[in-house]
Amino acid sequence: MEPSNSTNCTLYMRNIYLIGLYLFVFNGLFAQTNEGRKTLLSVHAGVGAANFINAEAPHKLISPSYNYVLIPFSVYDEWQYEPRFLKDMRYDFVVGLGIEHYFKPTWSLSLSLNYEGKGIALDNVYEEVHTDAEPMWMMQEHHTMEVSNHYLVLPMAVRKYITADNRFYVQGGAYLAYLLNNRVDIDMEGAVRSNFLTGDDYQYVQDQPIDASYAMVVNEDYFVNEQTQQWDYGLVAGAGFNQALSSRLFLNVDLLLSFGLRSLDAVYNNDYKTTMSPSLNGYKKGIQSGNYYGFNSSAKNFSAVLTVGLGWQL
Repeated sequence: MEPSNSTNCTLYMRNIYLIGLYLFVFNGLFAQTNEGRKTLLSVHAGVGAANFINAEAPHKLISPSYNYVLIPFSVYDEWQYEPRFLKDMRYDFVVGLGIEHYFKPTWSLSLSLNYEGKGIALDNVYEEVHTDAEPMWMMQEHHTMEVSNHYLVLPMAVRKYITADNRFYVQGGAYLAYLLNNRVDIDMEGAVRSNFLTGDDYQYVQDQPIDASYAMVVNEDYFVNEQTQQWDYGLVAGAGFNQALSSRLFLNVDLLLSFGLRSLDAVYNNDYKTTMSPSLNGYKKGIQSGNYYGFNSSAKNFSAVLTVGLGWQL
């Protein structure tokens, strides 16, 4: 079900309010220009590692739209994958601009505008073996599933400098993100081996010639901004340091972790339904499903961004 116009209007007003709040806070801090306070401008670039929080769907079905998918030749309704948080990280570059204002000698407020890639890159091998009775068989499938979401991200964090020389800091705050584009790449290759004669172990079946192979490739970039929520928001935390290179020039190294609070799926809610459709041989099983490209509709963004920047003190 698509969001109503009133719901979209409410979301837009809320996002405008959040941006306005950011600007109001910064304006208030910049107005307090007492002696000893300073403002830093910077440009930065780096790398981000991203994944989904709660990625695994209750029904692992690759369905870009809520329609009936017929299941041929097999009783396997679902793709068997196991998401792993570190192994499935998706890496992308990050570039942006930043501004930092010290409102106390050891406290500052930082605001950045970044171009950042988020998503997931799952690479999983699934194997099922039947060797306890004749005929013995095994099935292997190699799944690669990548969701690439690119955002303009506006993180705002309060920094506390924790060393006497005011170089190292810890930080925490919130972020707001706007989706620019989205791409989905799904590949699956499978093979089935069997032994219809004799044999008594897994290795024997594994050494048999392939009886059948199959593949599926989905490269979708026309889903742009349709199934993924246009706006994302969440919390940030991290650490870093500033190193003076001259009286005004400085080097910044920053690590920022982002934890999304909004579900990514804008359309579905892990809906699932089975049906039997008439066919030439009687009936064929079908599945009607809706999820986030095979992942959980309740999945949320996570990213860890490490950047290096050069700045100038105003």
